[in-house]
Amino acid sequence: MRKSICILFILLVSTSLWASEKPEQRIYIIDLSGSMAGYHSTINVFKKEIEQLSNALSLLDSNIEAIVIPFAERPGQTLRGTGQELSEKVKELNVYKGNSDIYSAWSKGLKEIDVSKRSLLFLITDGRQNFGVDKKKLRKKLESFSDLASTTDVKAYYLILDSNYQSNQIAKVFGTKQNMSNIYNLKDIELPTVITKQNKSKKSISKNNIITKTEKRTSRHMPCVLKILISIGIVSIFLICILVFKLRINTFNIKEIKGRFQNRNKIPNNNNGINKEKRTLKGIALNPIVDASAQSVKEISKKIKVPENKVERILKDFSKSRFICSEPKGRHANFAPMAITIGKFPTKEGLQKILQEKKLKPTPENIRAIHYDIARKAFADKYNITSYQAGLIIGALDHTIHEAEDGTIQIVPNSIHDYYKHDGLVSIRVKELTGQTYTENLT
Repeated sequence: MRKSICILFILLVSTSLWASEKPEQRIYIIDLSGSMAGYHSTINVFKKEIEQLSNALSLLDSNIEAIVIPFAERPGQTLRGTGQELSEKVKELNVYKGNSDIYSAWSKGLKEIDVSKRSLLFLITDGRQNFGVDKKKLRKKLESFSDLASTTDVKAYYLILDSNYQSNQIAKVFGTKQNMSNIYNLKDIELPTVITKQNKSKKSISKNNIITKTEKRTSRHMPCVLKILISIGIVSIFLICILVFKLRINTFNIKEIKGRFQNRNKIPNNNNGINKEKRTLKGIALNPIVDASAQSVKEISKKIKVPENKVERILKDFSKSRFICSEPKGRHANFAPMAITIGKFPTKEGLQKILQEKKLKPTPENIRAIHYDIARKAFADKYNITSYQAGLIIGALDHTIHEAEDGTIQIVPNSIHDYYKHDGLVSIRVKELTGQTYTENLT
């Protein structure tokens, strides 16, 4: 135990001193419609776009996630891997003589953004939106990226392969909006580099031509106060890591930490067939999907014809360790630490509109049915499967849909959801729409 803690502490110190910026992903949205190869156009840039893309991919570090989304009248199969892997694969791409739907491909690219990473999107097209939605909707969709970029570490680039493309509407949007730029070569984007002592000094010399003696003295004689602050920072990181990785607690509220710590060895079991393995909350947080559930997902997915690569992605996402939740306060439960969040339920007004369109009364049963349909669709959209398949897979994962009070769609282990008595979003919506109090009959 002591040895493990020492190793962890050394790793933390090393990481805090030498860590580079957060991981990166690059998403390339590439137009393969006929006009890129000169069909219905006098400009043929197909060879150029493939060469630029292949060369750019070959230069990427192996730790950068690369995603290529080819499209024509609809997005094709997404390619994933390292830059080196995809550099050869993109050479096999062919032109489709049909039209192009830039809107759908761009939308698919946005869904690939991982907010835990620095994301760069590259749109490679001649700008002809001649299938699907009209050009106005495409422009609005592109312009909305700037709002997304204001809250997330993402940037977007439009690759102009021919001077004639400089005046199209895509170039105008990318040329005027924040965090969006026009480029003429994919190599224009710098590769991220980890700054070592050696190349840091080289960069300083090349930028400033000289490093003064004063700067050298400053780096050698770090003020005592700064050393103390760094030490406090390292110790804090160490304690946070113990809290997060060892105890599976991801909050800094003292009362919440105490509640979750006391809760960690609780076994959520109501003798109703749920959690037959009698795992503790900590055990469920560390390993949310047991082997039997994983096997069940594979078997059901095979029957309902869900491709293996999608099944693997679902199992990978749901097998990631989570965090211990605390006891509900009254009937107000917070399952978020144990949940996979996949979207938002409609607002009161949005729900009211759906009920009116379906000519349904705002009963708990009708509201829940609508919520479950929306949740299954959100799950289906995330993994590119049908809502019917989504419902069966959620059950096979031994998870259920939770309508959180804050309106988020959460997928929660059955063992947690069924163990704690709680009210959720349905109770809130019933009160808002009817004025009546509804207590959910959960055990």
